[in-house]
Amino acid sequence: MSSGNPTGLNIGDSVWLVPGSKTTLYSSVPVNVDVLLPVVQTLASSTEAIVGFAAFHIDASLRSIIALRSAIPPW
Repeated sequence: MSSGNPTGLNIGDSVWLVPGSKTTLYSSVPVNVDVLLPVVQTLASSTEAIVGFAAFHIDASLRSIIALRSAIPPW
């Protein structure tokens, strides 16, 4: 996804997971932004229900993404 989810997601909604990393995408990650990531119970290539959300601030994107986890989302 290049600019966010086309529709809103809620706890209990299902998302399709693809575990692992795609290092070719690191250069296209926006920096100095706040993001909200869905949290699931099991990590497998399957459809999983969202059990919560985690807020992160992305500081840099080099060979890995440097992010700080926020306890409380700023929005």
